Amino acid sequence: MHAYLSELGDPDKAKLRKSQDGAESVAVHGGERENLLDLFHRAQLPPAAVKGNIFSFLFAGHEANANTLTLALFLLAVHPSVQRSLQDTVDSHLAGCGGDAGRTDFATHYPLFRESIVTAVINETLRLFTILPFLPKTTADVPVSIVVKGQKHVLPPNTLVLINTSAIHRHPAHWPATPPSEEPRHGCAPYPVSSFNPGYWLGGRGGGEEGDSFLRPQPGAFVPFSDGARGCLGRQFAMVELCAQLVGIFAEWSVELVVEDDDEASGGWEGARARAERTLSEKVVFDMTLRPGEMVPVRFVKRVGKVGIKRS
Repeated sequence: MHAYLSELGDPDKAKLRKSQDGAESVAVHGGERENLLDLFHRAQLPPAAVKGNIFSFLFAGHEANANTLTLALFLLAVHPSVQRSLQDTVDSHLAGCGGDAGRTDFATHYPLFRESIVTAVINETLRLFTILPFLPKTTADVPVSIVVKGQKHVLPPNTLVLINTSAIHRHPAHWPATPPSEEPRHGCAPYPVSSFNPGYWLGGRGGGEEGDSFLRPQPGAFVPFSDGARGCLGRQFAMVELCAQLVGIFAEWSVELVVEDDDEASGGWEGARARAERTLSEKVVFDMTLRPGEMVPVRFVKRVGKVGIKRS
C-alpha cells in the first residue's frame, strides 16, 4: 500500500498508471479530461501531500462511516418502531423497482430519501454520536473576536480552540430535552439511546411526518462534518453512502436485539434494551473517530413478505 500511494504521488508515474488503467475522468482542463489525482498534480502539491490526500480520500471516510452505520443499526434495534417506519419508507420508495435496492440509482432515488426518515436516522445518529467529539480550530496569525452571552472576547493569534461538538449537539436551545416519558430509566443520564429522536428532523421539532419541512438547524448547531471553508470534503459522499447502506439493509432485513441469559432475569427484551443503553452510554470510545468500545449483541432477520419486526 505504501508503494502504491508513493507511486500516485509521483506525477509521471501517476500519468502512466492512468493511461494503463483507463482511469475515469471527472473534470476538464485545457481540453483534457482530468480526475482528482490530476487536479492534485496540477496544483503542484509535493508528492507527500498528494500521498496524504489520497490516503484520506480512500480510507478516512470508511472508518467514520463504518462506525456511524454500526451505531445506527444499534439504535434502530433498540427502537423497533423507528425501524418499522424506516422500512415502510424504503418499501414505498423502492416500489417502482420491485423492492430491489440493487436497481436504484442516485439521480432517481437519492432525492426521495434525502429528506425522509432514512436521512433523519443518519442525522440523529451523527447528532448523538458525532464523528469527532471535538473540532480543533486555530486563530492562525491574527486575533479573532467572539461573542459569548453578549460579552466580547478576543482570542490571541495562534490560539488552539477545541469546539465541543458533543455539547453543541445536545444544547437545549437547539435540541430540547426528550419528553419526560422517554427520559433515561436506569439512573445513568444522559443516555444517547433515550435521546434518540429522528422526529427532530421530520417536520421541524419532533413528531413530524414525512412530507413536512425537513429541519435545517441553525448554523453551528449541527456540525458532524465541521463547517465553513475547512468542512469535510467527503460530506456528500458519506451521506449518500450511509443512505444506500441503510436502504440496502432494511429493504431485506430487520435487526433485533439478542436476548441473552443475563437479560431474562431483568425482563427479557427490556433487559437487553437496558444493557444496550448502558453500553452505548458508557462504553463508547474515541481513537480515530467515535466508535463503540463494546458491541451490542444483535441479529439480522430476513424480512418475509416485507414485514418488519413486531415489537413496539
